Amino acid sequence: MSATSPILSISNIEVIYDHVILVLRGVSLEVQEGQIVALLGANGAGKTTTLKAISNLLRAERGDVTKGQIVYRGARIDQLNPAELVKRGICQVMEGRHCFQHLTVEENLLTGAYTRGASRADIANDGVEAVAALERQSYDLLLMDCEMPNMDGYQATAAIRLREADTGMRTRIIAMTANAMSGDRERCLAAGMDDYLAKPIQLETLQATLERCL
Repeated sequence: MSATSPILSISNIEVIYDHVILVLRGVSLEVQEGQIVALLGANGAGKTTTLKAISNLLRAERGDVTKGQIVYRGARIDQLNPAELVKRGICQVMEGRHCFQHLTVEENLLTGAYTRGASRADIANDGVEAVAALERQSYDLLLMDCEMPNMDGYQATAAIRLREADTGMRTRIIAMTANAMSGDRERCLAAGMDDYLAKPIQLETLQATLERCL
């Protein structure tokens, strides 16, 4: 493979389900080394089907790539099984609603990987939901995104601390923010948070922070 060749090349593929339902036709794209390619389109446009064709997950849904080819690092891969593709570094991360909207995919995966052994983990889409969740049940620790919509992390923390003043309880709250300027950590602590993580989040930093707070 030459230095200018793409690491992934999809050439004029066609996908058919149940041997009769044509869902993709003539799809081609290339991904260069270090490049990020976004697939855009309305529901039903074939974005997920394209990803499943690359990762060879179509057969679980009775689908097949019937024309064209998919090449990764110079080798054709559309006939390989998913396990072999994973060994080569290709996998599909399925869509999940339980994520931190203001973290990158990598940061969400790191956070999920470290906390996967927890007995329970819940996700709030904004500060209002975070406060409401804590009113319903207790948590050992909150990862509080400072830039949430509707009610940001500072406002949510203030509301939680006000409620805790009447109960005598205190939930550990770790701030997560894209701000890394001087004084941001102090602002988070002054708002009632117990610790602070600046994005991009590193696994080692996340681990050390969680261990301090738990």
